[in-house]
Amino acid sequence: MLSSDGANEHAETPLPDCDGERCVHALSPLASCRACVEACPKGAWLLTDDGLGLDTEACDGCGLCLPACPEEALSLPISVAIRAVSGGDHAYGACDRAGVGAAEGVMPCLHALGLRDLARLHARSVRQLVVAEAPCEGCARATGSRLEHAVGEFHQLALDHDHEPLVLRHVSPQDWQRGLAANDLPGGLPHVGRRGLLKSVLEAFSGQAGTRPAARRGDEPSSRLALFVPDIDGTRCTGCEACVRICPHGALKMDGYSGVGWSYRIIAANCTGCRLCVDICDEDAVTLERMTRQRRSAVHLVARRCTRCGAPFAEPEERGAHDSVCRICRRVDHSRKLFQVLE
Repeated sequence: MLSSDGANEHAETPLPDCDGERCVHALSPLASCRACVEACPKGAWLLTDDGLGLDTEACDGCGLCLPACPEEALSLPISVAIRAVSGGDHAYGACDRAGVGAAEGVMPCLHALGLRDLARLHARSVRQLVVAEAPCEGCARATGSRLEHAVGEFHQLALDHDHEPLVLRHVSPQDWQRGLAANDLPGGLPHVGRRGLLKSVLEAFSGQAGTRPAARRGDEPSSRLALFVPDIDGTRCTGCEACVRICPHGALKMDGYSGVGWSYRIIAANCTGCRLCVDICDEDAVTLERMTRQRRSAVHLVARRCTRCGAPFAEPEERGAHDSVCRICRRVDHSRKLFQVLE
């Protein structure tokens, strides 16, 4: 998936790497994700019919593509400095234009820290993120999402799940240096897998970690705020199962229970926002919302038998029983002659 044509003349600058197996374009040719392409201020990421490529001549290693990728398929050695203090660790980060020198925690752009990075810091008991930065006005990298926006979203999620939020504190370069040097007791992030990190934090917030109860009619979805919430319009869905088959994280699953039938189960805590379910649905029945509350946990299916071909099928009960024709027969005219033999 990742192509790099030509020699890299910026060998001193770390460049992002792409895990092709995680990228949504490796999972489906219908994937519409352009997150890294749109986030790059240099136009270094290129998405063509041949796949995703990086123009190493254009890339300056800013890392702004990292928080944009819904699957965290991109990696770059960017990290903050963590110091152990009473009441919760502090994390120190500074952009390379802030004038703090070549200190620990300095990175090309502070806005390369995204929501999942904040979740990881929070899991490490960090409660303050202390930053020093040069004015973003006039900087070529100031084109996408800001760190302040990510902190704001995490603040909403933390408070909604009854947890202490993460405070962002802007200081002068001098105060940043003094704060970093005042405590030489290093912290350090535990080894936590990048995939599913935010989900595990949010499940810990809501007390749902490790629990996966089977769906039942009448189940109420979690009232907690979720980062991404997929939904299926039962009046449009034909029961083709394309969305549940392609979802890489089980945010949409086929579930069954005795005596009632089958359902598509919706687990918002698993959703990363990759939009594969939206891209693959040819009925426009799947939608995806950000920073909202889940309205329902399941779309219930009913078993029917096609009145044209006689095949059994299942579709959402919201469609009603007035149309007992399977999705194949709705599209195929069986009376049409495909071949005609002449004697």
